[in-house]
Amino acid sequence: MDWIKIRSDIDDCDEVMRISLAMEISQAEAVGLCVTFWAWADRNTDDGNLPHCTTAVVDRVTRKDGFAAVMVSVGWLVQNGDGMLIPNFDRHMSECAKKRILHARSQEKYRNKRR
Repeated sequence: MDWIKIRSDIDDCDEVMRISLAMEISQAEAVGLCVTFWAWADRNTDDGNLPHCTTAVVDRVTRKDGFAAVMVSVGWLVQNGDGMLIPNFDRHMSECAKKRILHARSQEKYRNKRR
């Protein structure tokens, strides 16, 4: 599926605040960098493992030096041997997670119609 899950309160979450402060950028820019990275990751992994991916690759993908290191510091990216790992990938970005979200939305619409 060609979409990624983004929480509606992402700009106010602790991790985005910490990314914003560490990089001396706005929260909106921090969210934009995260979305850029997650969209790239969605195209390049099915399970959250990014073998042979380095911090330099992530910085190149986002066009922001130091972004990968800050993602590691807030726990949204883990250096894993010779690559990187996105923690909780299966909960947020996997095909199964996307199907769960679509099903939940469908059920909510159905319930709202019945009211």
